[in-house]
Amino acid sequence: MKRGLLLRLSSASKSSVRAARHLPDPPAAPSRAVKPGLKLLPESLRPHPAIILSRTMDILAANPAGLRLYAGVEDWPSRHRNLACYVFLHPVRPHSSATKTFHHPDVGDLTLGYQSMLLEGTPGQRLSAYHAQPGSPDHDAMVLLDLTAPTRARHPASERL
Repeated sequence: MKRGLLLRLSSASKSSVRAARHLPDPPAAPSRAVKPGLKLLPESLRPHPAIILSRTMDILAANPAGLRLYAGVEDWPSRHRNLACYVFLHPVRPHSSATKTFHHPDVGDLTLGYQSMLLEGTPGQRLSAYHAQPGSPDHDAMVLLDLTAPTRARHPASERL
């Protein structure tokens, strides 16, 4: 018995199935693997908040201030830490550097500059690091985020994520 008859497909449905056979495979999910040396980068930037993101904005590695900057994200299971989910209500334009204002429940409002860069040799991973003028209230708030990180968040990024 022919397949089309067995499934009772119309000729339009048969054509659609035939066409679908030749579609390219969907892109693979982005790798969550971070090279060991890259996992050390956010930690080495302390007290400045720093995170490594996948091309789909999954947080792959971070220092304590990097996680605390996005209030509540540190409480999410690591496999569900995605900044697209966190900021989806805010208009987003891609920038490699700019300033962002955060309304943080523990340290108040702070405006930080940031620099974001693609990490060569990775599948679209990017490092984002935040900064403020030393001695400014924003810098003090940024340092406070790092100093008041929960004990479990003080371990290196590679152990947390």
